[in-house]
Amino acid sequence: GAEVVTFAADLGQGGEIEPARKKAEMLGIKPGNIFIEDVREEFVRDYVFPMFRANALYEAVYLLGTIFGQLTMAMVQMLLLVVVGSVVLGLSWGDSPAGLAAVLVSFGLAAVALGTMLGTFMRSESQANGASIAVGVTMALLGGCWYPLELFPQAARTAANLLPTAWAMQGLNNLMLRGADLAGVL
Repeated sequence: GAEVVTFAADLGQGGEIEPARKKAEMLGIKPGNIFIEDVREEFVRDYVFPMFRANALYEAVYLLGTIFGQLTMAMVQMLLLVVVGSVVLGLSWGDSPAGLAAVLVSFGLAAVALGTMLGTFMRSESQANGASIAVGVTMALLGGCWYPLELFPQAARTAANLLPTAWAMQGLNNLMLRGADLAGVL
């Protein structure tokens, strides 16, 4: 004698609900004890949308975390460049630490943005690494990191102004050779 009660929730699974009702009736469960609720709206509103939002938040946090990590590595590398250049080579980076910081942070942000963009088009980490090295070396050459831009033809100098390496080199030259301050490098 126990009375059996069944419950099924329609979450949008399609044709599975009616066969469940028929199976319950076939097992002898009274029609008044078969409960099937349409909870699609509540399910989407209370569970699916929050899940999407949580995943979107995770992806945004993940992306920002990787960008911050890349920027931190770039800044440590540039800080080492400045310290070693000053201590070992006796370089003077100018009289404006704020100007130097602005140039280095701006260049770091540009490099991270470019690396993130390249990463979206590559299919694997090794492809992204190879592409970033090729792009970096090319930008260093064309941006005046290896040779002064003044040695390049006018067309190449004009084209180099599109590259963040050229902007960084111009800012560093303004700081080191022309005594520019923060306003002079912005």
